[in-house]
Amino acid sequence: MELEIAKTPIAELRPGMYVSMLDRPWLDTPFPFQGFVITEEDIDILARYCQHVFVDLEKSQLRPTANKPHHKPDAPLFNPTKVKVYPKETSREEETRAAHKAHKALGDAYQRVLEELNQNRKLSVPLLKEAVLPMVDSVIRNPDALLLLTRLKKMDSYAYQHAMSCAVLAVATGRQIGLPKPMLRDLAMGGALFDIGRMRIPEAILSRPKRLSEDDMALVRQHVQFSIEALENNDHISAEVVQMIATHHERYDGSGYPAGLRGDAIPLFGRIAGIVDSYDAITSDRPHATQLTPDAALRMIYEWRDLEFHGALVEQFIQVIGVYPVGTIVELSDGRVGIVSGQHPEARLRPMVMVVLEKDKQPPADYYEFDMRNHRQGEDGKPLSIHRSLPAGSHDIDPVDYFVLPTA
Repeated sequence: MELEIAKTPIAELRPGMYVSMLDRPWLDTPFPFQGFVITEEDIDILARYCQHVFVDLEKSQLRPTANKPHHKPDAPLFNPTKVKVYPKETSREEETRAAHKAHKALGDAYQRVLEELNQNRKLSVPLLKEAVLPMVDSVIRNPDALLLLTRLKKMDSYAYQHAMSCAVLAVATGRQIGLPKPMLRDLAMGGALFDIGRMRIPEAILSRPKRLSEDDMALVRQHVQFSIEALENNDHISAEVVQMIATHHERYDGSGYPAGLRGDAIPLFGRIAGIVDSYDAITSDRPHATQLTPDAALRMIYEWRDLEFHGALVEQFIQVIGVYPVGTIVELSDGRVGIVSGQHPEARLRPMVMVVLEKDKQPPADYYEFDMRNHRQGEDGKPLSIHRSLPAGSHDIDPVDYFVLPTA
C-alpha cells in the first residue's frame, strides 16, 4: 500500500495530523526538522508562515476531511514483501543492563580485532560477528539504551569510540526503516569495521590539528581500500558489508570517494554509513575540530540532504536521534539548565528534562525531572521551551554523573 499525502489549508488543520511537508522550506520556519504530529500550538505557529501544508494520512492520528489525497511520494527506502515494524518492547531503564553488557562484549571483540590487525594476525571476525548479536537484539527491543550509552561512554581512543557509535547508529537507523534482522546484523558489522583501515594511516597525520596537505588527504582517503584489504578473503564477511565499507564516503551528489558514485548507485548500506559516520564525527572532539552539539550537527546533516546524503534517509535518521538526544545538556527558556532524560516521537521539542541547575545556576536541593509535554509554563510565568542546547562540559556538568549505569 502506497502512502498518500493530502494538501491541506491551515484552517483545516487539527491536532493529531502528521505534517510531512510545508509550502516553504522548513529552515524558513521555527520547526527544526521535517515531519511531526501537530498540536494546537503548532497550528498557530504554522499559520504565521504557511498557507497550506501536506498531511501524511498514514501517520496521522486524525485525517483531513475536505481534501482527497493527490500526491504520492517516491518509492519507500526499502520495499520488501513485508516491512518489519519494531515496537519498543522495553523501557530505556529496563534495557540499560542488557545494553551495557552488549556494548562491552562488542567493544572487547572490536579491541581484539584491532590488536590482531596491528600484529598482522588473522582477524577474529567470527568473534566480532557473534558479539554484534546481543547488540542488535538490544537495539531491536529499544534503541534508546544503547544510543544513550554511546553518548555517555568515554573512551581513550577516538577510533574505538567511533566504531562502537557507528555500529549502534547504523543498526538503529536500519531498525527505523524496517530492515529485517539479518540486514541489521550486517549493518552492525559494517558500522564497526568501515574505518578499520585508518589503522594503517600514520598517527601523526590523523592527530594533526591543522588542515592536511593534498598528499596527506590522498593518503587518508586510502583508508577505504585499506579496510577492504584487511578483510579480503574472509569467509565471515558478507558482500553487503564489503559494499558498505567500500561506499561509506560516497556522496549522493557524486562528490564523494573513491568512485564518485551518485544517487541510488550508492547501495543502501553505504548511504546509511555515510550519514552515521558524518554525524558521529562532527559530534566528537577531533584534533582539527571541536565537537558540535547534537542539534547543531543534525541541522548540518539536514542542510546536506539530497546533496551529500539521501534526503529521505536523513529524515529517518533524525527520527532515530531526536532533536535533543538523551544526555544532551539544555538551557530552558526560564534560565534553568537540565539534561534530556527521555524523548517523545510525537513531541520532539518537548522531551523529559532532569533539572540540575536552577535559573540562578545553582543546584537545586534535590534534582528533579519533568515532562515538557505536561509543563507548558516556566518558573517565570512565560511559555516554557528549550532555549538552546549547550556544549559538553558546560557549567561543569557531566551527564554520566546523573544516570545510573551498570558497573558490570
